[in-house]
Amino acid sequence: MGSVMSHLELIALPKAHLQNQGSQLDILTGEIETEFGVARSAWLQDRLLFMGFYEADVVSGWDDLTKRFANANWHTAHESAVKLYKNLCHQSSPSLWVMGTEFQIQVWQAICQVPKGVTVSYSQIALSVNNPKAVRAVGSALGANNLAYWVPCHRAIRGDGTLGGYRWGLSLKAKMLSVETTGL
Repeated sequence: MGSVMSHLELIALPKAHLQNQGSQLDILTGEIETEFGVARSAWLQDRLLFMGFYEADVVSGWDDLTKRFANANWHTAHESAVKLYKNLCHQSSPSLWVMGTEFQIQVWQAICQVPKGVTVSYSQIALSVNNPKAVRAVGSALGANNLAYWVPCHRAIRGDGTLGGYRWGLSLKAKMLSVETTGL
């Protein structure tokens, strides 16, 4: 799954999709098995809209997503989600939906440029988006990422080399970084 991320296309969800809390939208959800454990996914028009990992029995960000799209037609179909995910993993240039401010999307695009097995500091990301004083805002933007692993916010660490935070738990962040750097 990791090798395709450098060709990832982040597509801003059209504002019209967010009107009326997603009425007229069909969102498919399902549990998918990844190399890092079970994740909950949401798909819109066969494009990944959300992927989050469980920490205990909670998936951070899921409640916000379901509130944002409270009027959408939600369908749970695990097999369909698994099939969509397998297709996504085999695409050379996958495209994913993102929902965020212009700044957040810039930060997510910047972190997608960080090669697998490499980490960067929050301040390095702030510099790369031409906003060197926005270190805390970078951390907040990364924390708002709804596409676990695909938008590799786990590659951002503190300037002192410590892990910092991770929306889906620090043990998962450590595991992802270990797999990317050592293959174990």
